[in-house]
Amino acid sequence: MEKDNAVTIASGSDRPQTDAAANVNPDLPEQAIDANPSSADTGTAGPTSPQDDTSEAEATKDEARAASQDPAAPSNSPKNDPLPAAEGSVTQPGETDDGGCFEPYVRVPPAPKPAPEPKPPSLMPLTDKILRDNGCVPTPTDTSPETEFPAPATAEGTGDTELAQPSEVLPTTVEAPIPPPRVAAAGQLIKWIKRVLLAQTILPEDAAELVAFWVILTWLQDAMTVLPSLVLTGAPHQASRVLRGLSTLCCEARLLSGFQRSHLGVLQRVCKTNLVWEPNLDKRTATLLSNMTDRNFVVVEHGSLISCARATAIYAGANPETHPIENAIRIHIAPTIAGPPARPQWLHKMIDRLPVHLEQYRDMNLSHIRLWTWAPSGLSPESAAIAAPLGRCATNAPELR
Repeated sequence: MEKDNAVTIASGSDRPQTDAAANVNPDLPEQAIDANPSSADTGTAGPTSPQDDTSEAEATKDEARAASQDPAAPSNSPKNDPLPAAEGSVTQPGETDDGGCFEPYVRVPPAPKPAPEPKPPSLMPLTDKILRDNGCVPTPTDTSPETEFPAPATAEGTGDTELAQPSEVLPTTVEAPIPPPRVAAAGQLIKWIKRVLLAQTILPEDAAELVAFWVILTWLQDAMTVLPSLVLTGAPHQASRVLRGLSTLCCEARLLSGFQRSHLGVLQRVCKTNLVWEPNLDKRTATLLSNMTDRNFVVVEHGSLISCARATAIYAGANPETHPIENAIRIHIAPTIAGPPARPQWLHKMIDRLPVHLEQYRDMNLSHIRLWTWAPSGLSPESAAIAAPLGRCATNAPELR
């Protein structure tokens, strides 16, 4: 670009010489050709004084001196600069990624109205009583029609100003309606939960999607009669990672080391989702867990009947052939030498947001799910008993069911 500018300037300085040579009249011998025309020759012709030449030279020197002292102008070309953050820190583009999980809305309670200021006590009743007792003010029984105070006369219009009629009162400003809050749909929740599980465990994609349905079920237990349990078998280390991941997603979940019938009274008060580590599952515990998948079963606790139905995920040992549990989703995790997946930057933010999204989804759809029934087709009775509650959790999403 600098080379082009130099060429342009040089070609512009040559043009006046050619014009001057073309304007020479050969018939006038006294006309001379100026090989170095001044700036006045290229413009309007006229006499110039030495004083004007001196002032122009000084102005040219001042402009050159100012140009040498001016700093270089900043470039306006776009660059891949990092985004500036607060307090002078730098935010990289990857740090703003939330994994596709938008921020849930937060209910802001209305500000409480200030309490009205108490009015000072009035002395009028006491003053009236003292005056009556002294006979200064007639009592209502002694008051005659002639001594009654006349009613104030109706104010007559003066002609200059008139009272405004009700139809002439200006209407009050109507505020625009507030749009409803944005709530995540069932398809979005399944996608987000699946991403969180795949980022922390080595579950296959189909198994992670099935577990995502079960996570939503834990938030809608109050609308279900059958609560399928989740039975994990296989590699213990990988199973523990699954249980820890579920503890951050399920509704009021607790990680339990072992499980006994005597625990039901405490668990009934402190949690709604049981995440049990029981690698030595016996037949008696398996039967109790089977009863906990049906709300029609109750247990006797300190002379009272309590409902023991809870959504329960349990690690039942490395052997996939454990004691059977009714209404259970069984997932076997094969041993592998692969290391744990790298934790992406969006994982922590999504783990914080997902429980809020799940709670809002429950508040919006719980009453509808209570009254809505769905029966899958083409399945055995045992499989249909598990698929029906999972499918009911996915409202307005027939493709998921």
